[in-house]
Amino acid sequence: MQRDNHLQLGQIYGDKNTLLKNIDKIARLALVKATDDEPLQLRFLRPIQPNGQLKHDEYVDLELTSAKEHTQGLIYTTVSYCWNHTQIEREEMPVPEYRIWDASNPRQAPRQIRCPKLVLHRALRFVRGQGCQYLWIDQECIHQDDPADIERYLQTMHRIYRESRWTVVTLSCTITADESWTTLVLRPRTLIDPDSDTYGSAAKEFEHSLSHISTDRWFTRTWTLQEKQCASILKFFIPINKEVHELKDGQSLVVGNDLCIDAERLSWAARVGRTSNIKERLNLIDMPGFKGHGQPSGQEISSIALFVHAMNSCDNLVIADRISIFANACNFGYRLLSNPLDRSDISYVMCLIVLVLANLIGDIKEVKEKIATTWDEISSYNMLANPALILTILFEMMRLSHRKQSDTELWQFLRTELRSAENQKYSSGEIGSAYSDIVLGSHSLENDAQEWLPEEHLEEHFGLKAQQDGSRNLFEDHLK
Repeated sequence: MQRDNHLQLGQIYGDKNTLLKNIDKIARLALVKATDDEPLQLRFLRPIQPNGQLKHDEYVDLELTSAKEHTQGLIYTTVSYCWNHTQIEREEMPVPEYRIWDASNPRQAPRQIRCPKLVLHRALRFVRGQGCQYLWIDQECIHQDDPADIERYLQTMHRIYRESRWTVVTLSCTITADESWTTLVLRPRTLIDPDSDTYGSAAKEFEHSLSHISTDRWFTRTWTLQEKQCASILKFFIPINKEVHELKDGQSLVVGNDLCIDAERLSWAARVGRTSNIKERLNLIDMPGFKGHGQPSGQEISSIALFVHAMNSCDNLVIADRISIFANACNFGYRLLSNPLDRSDISYVMCLIVLVLANLIGDIKEVKEKIATTWDEISSYNMLANPALILTILFEMMRLSHRKQSDTELWQFLRTELRSAENQKYSSGEIGSAYSDIVLGSHSLENDAQEWLPEEHLEEHFGLKAQQDGSRNLFEDHLK
């Protein structure tokens, strides 16, 4: 798949007829209805030695359970991590060797683990402390040599994390200074009162520590962005060195050799920070979940566009997987399968467009009819194919098409906004107003304010503002 959001729209689809043919091709290859009502049927890792006891020169044995063992209401823990985990094992804190026995083939010899050893070790420490028997980690619980198994779990990844009791996030960046420990563990209570004498210095120290944490590669991966959005309870595991480990204060937050902090603490702390990239990386986007075909709410439009914007700053190996990640995070009823789209003649931006229109309208024939009658409103402009802004415009187009009144004034507003967008450049952390301007501008013409997300909420929650400098390269900073 071509990640083509750096191109102009006209370079991607050519003319309207080519656009319609591409819609047909993408829908025929990969469009399916979600099956979220079906049981998950997951495999899990379960310690064979209940207390994790380890004798010298022996392995710690884990069992890969059968999917049939997964019953409704089963309590399990998921792991969110980078496959290329960079944490180094230290001599003073040795990690045992693990091996896995497959319950579906008990006569088969055990295999070595596929995931990073430290990731598994840290996650197992957490589940033992919680009294949880079942751990789900993708490299071990999905058959990595079976494309069908991978695709099946790919389309339900949001449910796997949402239905787990806890999600353990294993970071690589290490807390090495007493100051960072004190800041993260003890300082939060000093940030409650902005008028206190210690607020300024405490906020600065907190921001420094958060900036260090936010450099971890976990915050730059598309997969972990999805897991962050979908998890029910996030527990961040931050490695600590030996000297910090010996500090007495805050030991209740220590699990093994990690400081364990929940997402609420980090998200709240990020809002105190004054650096927008820290807020973007640590804050969760409020995703209300798409309600179905018809008129999307302003909050749905803004949240979905902001998620796509966040996704654009993340990376992953297979571009086609981004389509599944986007659909999962938005809880769409229609999905695009990744495997059939993983080919060089498929456009990333076109797949996003097809996915959104299919979920707004529900019928590909009607999608093509809408495109045939409305696409000229944006196709004549040499706008960069920024997916977040395009999807915002598509949502507005479809919403306006449901109105019984004349839309002449509304369409004129959209045309004006798009021409204006050609001459604006938005920095990577300041894109939110572009969405809210379009959404709020059209709703003010309709006198329909109660449906829409207030602009001040966008700016307060996400810290986003637009800047204009006369450049024709829309979102140039973000696309570099």
